[in-house]
Amino acid sequence: MTLVISRTVQRLWRSSVFVTWGAMATRLLAMVVALPLVLSVYTPEEASLWFLLALIFGLVSVAEFGFSTTYTRLLSYAVGGASVHQLINSDLLAKVTQSHPNVDTLRRVCSLMRLTGLVLSAMGGVLFFVIGNFAAYRFIRELPEPTIGWIATEISLLAATAFLWGQVYVSFIQGMNRILDLRRWELFANFGQLLSITIVLYFRGNLLTLIAVTHAWSLFTVLRNAWLCKKLDHLRVFSAHSPVLDRDVWAAAWPPMWRTGVAAFFALGVVQFSGLFYAQIGTAKEVTAYLFQLRLIGLVRQFSLPPFYNKIPLLIQSMAGSQFERLRQVAQSGMNISYWSFAFSFFVGGVASKYFIDLITEKNIVFDPDLWSMFGIAFFLERQAGMHSQLYMMTNKIVTHYLHSITGLIYIAAALLLFSNYGALAFPLGYTIALALCFLPASTYLSYKTYSLVFPKFELKTSLIPFSAIALYALLNMG
Repeated sequence: MTLVISRTVQRLWRSSVFVTWGAMATRLLAMVVALPLVLSVYTPEEASLWFLLALIFGLVSVAEFGFSTTYTRLLSYAVGGASVHQLINSDLLAKVTQSHPNVDTLRRVCSLMRLTGLVLSAMGGVLFFVIGNFAAYRFIRELPEPTIGWIATEISLLAATAFLWGQVYVSFIQGMNRILDLRRWELFANFGQLLSITIVLYFRGNLLTLIAVTHAWSLFTVLRNAWLCKKLDHLRVFSAHSPVLDRDVWAAAWPPMWRTGVAAFFALGVVQFSGLFYAQIGTAKEVTAYLFQLRLIGLVRQFSLPPFYNKIPLLIQSMAGSQFERLRQVAQSGMNISYWSFAFSFFVGGVASKYFIDLITEKNIVFDPDLWSMFGIAFFLERQAGMHSQLYMMTNKIVTHYLHSITGLIYIAAALLLFSNYGALAFPLGYTIALALCFLPASTYLSYKTYSLVFPKFELKTSLIPFSAIALYALLNMG
C-alpha cells in the first residue's frame, strides 16, 4: 500500500497539470484565507489600503504589456530550430528543418528580451509609484500611524516592480519548456505565503507585517526564478550577452506584443482601474466593500478557468487533425464545466461572504448583494466571450485587441454615465453593457461560424442553465 501511495505521489509530482492546479489552489487559498480575516483584524482604512495595494500589485499582468507570452513563444520557436528570419516571417515557421535549438536566435531573443524587460520595469516602476502613492494617500493619512502605511505602500510598490522584472525569468523558463520546474517552485512559494499570511493574521500582526511577509515571498519567487534561469542556461544564451536592441528580433516581437498588451489593458486594466477610481471618492467602508467584492469575483473567475483552458492543447490537436466533431465535443465539455465552476464558486462566495461579514466584522463594512449579483452577471459574460474568442484564435487569426479595445471604451463611457445614479454598481453594470454590445456577440459569432456550432443547441448544453441560476440569484437578492 505504501509503495502504491509513493508511486502515485511521484506520478502526480511529475504531472505539470497537477502541479499547476496545486500552485493555483494554494494561491487562491491564500487569498480565500486573507480576504475575510483582513476585514475582521483591521480597521476599514487599513483594510482599504491592503485591498488597494493588492489591486495595484495585480496590475503587473497589465503593465507587462504582453511581454511574457510574446517572448515565451519566440524562445519556444528558437528552441525548435527557427531562425530570426523565420520569426519575422511567421509563414515560414512550418518550414523549420533543424530539430535542435538555434543558438544564434536564442541569444538574440534573450538579449532583446532583457532590454525590453529593463525598459518595461523602469516604466512600470514609475507608474506604480506615481499611481500607487497617489491612490493610497487618502487612506494613509487616516491611519493612526501613517508612517507604517507609507512604509507598507513603498514595500508593495517595490515588490510589484521587482515582480514585473521577474517576467524576464518566467519567459525564459517557459520558453525552454521547463514549466514543471517553474510550477513546482511556485507551489512551494504559494504554500509558504499561505502559511505566513495565516500566522500573521492569527496573531493579529499589523498591516506592515502582513505586507512585508506577503511580498517577501514575491521577492523569493523572483530570486528563485533567476537561479533557475542560471541553472537551465546550458547554452549560455541568457546571460552571455548584454541587453541589445536587435531590430530584426524586435520586428518579430513588437506586433504580437502590442496586440496582447492592448487586449490585456482593456480586458483587465479598465476593470481593475475602477477600484483605483472608486478609492478616491468613496468612504473607507464603501471602498473596502467594493475592493473586497472585486477581489472575490477575481478569485471566482480564476477558479473557473482551468476546466476549459487546460483543454486548449487537445483542442489544437483536434483542429490540426481536422477532427472538428471531436473539437466541438471537447469545447462543449470544457465550457460546461467552466460555467458551472463559476456559478458554484459565485454562489459559495456570495453566501459565505455575507454570513462572515455580518457575523464577524461588526458592520465595519456591508456586503452589497446588488453589487455581487452584477459582478456575477458581468464576469460570467466575460468568461463566455473569452472562451469563444479562444476557440476562434486557434485559427491563428488574432482580433481580440480590437474587440477588447472597443469593449473597454464602451465600458468606460457607460460606467461614467451611470455612476451619478448607481454609484459603485455602475462599474459591473457598465461592463455588462459593454460585453453585451461588443465582445460577447462578436466572439460568439466568430467561433460559431468557424466551427459550425449550432445555436441555441450549443448554449443549451453549456451556458444557459448556469447563467439562468446566476440570474435567478440576482433577482432574489437584488433590492
